[in-house]
Amino acid sequence: MLITLTRTFAAEAQRLTASRPLLALAGTEAPDALMAALDAEVRVEMAKDRAYWEPLKRELETMRIAQAREGRS
Repeated sequence: MLITLTRTFAAEAQRLTASRPLLALAGTEAPDALMAALDAEVRVEMAKDRAYWEPLKRELETMRIAQAREGRS
């Protein structure tokens, strides 16, 4: 299906290939390479997500602990 989409929307796929390199693989008959590229992209996005949320989670935990201490006093 992805091969069909990249062929149907070839101009858009070509334009987006710079930011989404795996689209170049989507137009080929190389499903293993496409799946590996997709998996790598997912792992990168998950790492970005963790990096974004980790400091916020620590801040919330600090606030929760401070609030619990205030409640005990």
